[in-house]
Amino acid sequence: MAKDGETLWIPDAPPSNRRTAAHNIGRGESGPTDAAGTFDMKPVELFKLLLTSDHVATILMHTNAHAASVMQNWNPVNEDEFYAFIGILLFVGAEKKK
Repeated sequence: MAKDGETLWIPDAPPSNRRTAAHNIGRGESGPTDAAGTFDMKPVELFKLLLTSDHVATILMHTNAHAASVMQNWNPVNEDEFYAFIGILLFVGAEKKK
């Protein structure tokens, strides 16, 4: 019995001889399709779709405020420096995986 007093846990694994329901089987192509090649965007433009300029402004505002409160000679980080830093992190992470 779980902590909520309602859920009953069964110690045995479900039987492995069951068939997967037909609606749970994917029949389409997996991975990128030809449509993925039609976008003419640079990687940084794609990244900016995920992390908007409003998000970046908020991150920079809090980063600069905190750093100025703990460091005397803090030079505020701007948007270009932020994207350069993120790019370095992504590059180093990709290189480390090779």
